[in-house]
Amino acid sequence: MNSIKKLRKKMGFNQEHLAIYLDIERGLLSMVEIGKRELPTNALIKLNDLEQSILQSSLPETESLTALEEENLTKELQLFLQEHQQFIKQKALLLQKKLKVIESNYNNALQLLQIVRMKQQEISNTTKNKKDLLWFATTEAMALEKLSKNNLIVQKKVQLEIDLLLLNASLNSY
Repeated sequence: MNSIKKLRKKMGFNQEHLAIYLDIERGLLSMVEIGKRELPTNALIKLNDLEQSILQSSLPETESLTALEEENLTKELQLFLQEHQQFIKQKALLLQKKLKVIESNYNNALQLLQIVRMKQQEISNTTKNKKDLLWFATTEAMALEKLSKNNLIVQKKVQLEIDLLLLNASLNSY
């Protein structure tokens, strides 16, 4: 039985009750208990605080933990926190790769746009070949669309996601 489920049962909570306290969906808690999902960082911190409160005080209607049970629960929680921190770091690495792709797409589109506009001027000054002008206009539109999809705001959002994940990971490593 997983440590979260043990803790929940020890407190006499059903999944719905604990999920409300952790501010997550009951279905997510169920998936966490069977090892198919990870708790969000905020829920993990709340769960840790709750467990520390339980370990520091005896609830009147619960059995007290033996030293071995307490040590096992602490080890299980530490392992869970380490696994969660590793998950966060992996997610941050994926987001960093995504950011590099977005930045590369943006820079390539910007460069293409500059080239197209320069060539458009050259061609429009020398010839009025409609096929060439149409091709350049289409290529310019494609470059502008790529710039729009990979703009600096999108890049900043991904960077903020990375920063938030790494901040959460550092908070969990206490």
